[in-house]
Amino acid sequence: MGLVLALLGGGAMADICDGSEPPVYPLEELLFGDGLEMSYALFPFDPSQPLPVFNEQVWDTTTRIRQPLRDVLLLTVADATMVGGMPLDRLVTIWPEPMWQAVMEALERHGLSEQKAALAEIPEILEFWEEGPEARTGRLIALWSVDGPERRRIEAALSQAMERFVTAEPTVRTHLVNFIESDPSLAERYAARRMSITDEEKLRWLEQELMTCFDGHPWTEGAPLPFGALDKTRRDVLTLAMLRTYLAQDMLHFLYRPEDPVFATVLPMAAEAMDRSGLAQDADVLARALSAENREAGLDLLRGLNAGRIQGGLIEIAKDANLWPQ
Repeated sequence: MGLVLALLGGGAMADICDGSEPPVYPLEELLFGDGLEMSYALFPFDPSQPLPVFNEQVWDTTTRIRQPLRDVLLLTVADATMVGGMPLDRLVTIWPEPMWQAVMEALERHGLSEQKAALAEIPEILEFWEEGPEARTGRLIALWSVDGPERRRIEAALSQAMERFVTAEPTVRTHLVNFIESDPSLAERYAARRMSITDEEKLRWLEQELMTCFDGHPWTEGAPLPFGALDKTRRDVLTLAMLRTYLAQDMLHFLYRPEDPVFATVLPMAAEAMDRSGLAQDADVLARALSAENREAGLDLLRGLNAGRIQGGLIEIAKDANLWPQ
């Protein structure tokens, strides 16, 4: 089991901010990603429908999965949904009764009583709960479209229930990590699952972790981000990762704000990182964008950046510096 636990990410975490050992992609993050993926499989996006439509085939397959894996999967979905950030049409209100009961029973079996109690509060908060998944979710979305006392009451109560779910100890993810590590078959399965973690997943996690290196460093809202907290290599990786993220999501207009001190240093630092990383073609594009006559011209030039090439370059930097997640 020693090798399996190492692959699962057991043991002390490497210090991402100044450690010399490569970080280990944590099992908690893998479980959260699996929960999101399963949630979207159960409720796929359909542009022809006003709300996600419950995928009965995926649910039927889920109910046939043998225990204890079925509980693990259901609990990851609950955790990913309750942790926040989900759009309104993907909150627990969209769960049909069989799924709701299955999640509540899984929480009960795993002794997660605080999380079960937090979930149980939600039907009490929504007086229209009994109208069914589509109707109550539609009512919630309509309520959110107009600011008023009823919306504020429900929003506060839902936030409180979600906060109670997320902060209960042990958290769902901590419990699942301990549970998986104690079960040889699950430990083997998730060790194998780790081998399929994509570069995209690793990059997202690495970017988020490097941002935590700013914690504890003085920063005033509206001031440039405290990149001085990072050494040159980590700064190169983070600024290129931020640029790649905004480029991949077609959100460069949020990043390209030279007049905003918070973002003013990101692109110039990314340009320096490109120069040091053999990304001369992209460095030239970025330099021309930064010296463009106006914002629109600069944004047009930035769209000529090659996200795939930038990603490849920053991965090489991270690997050379022992920063690439294992």
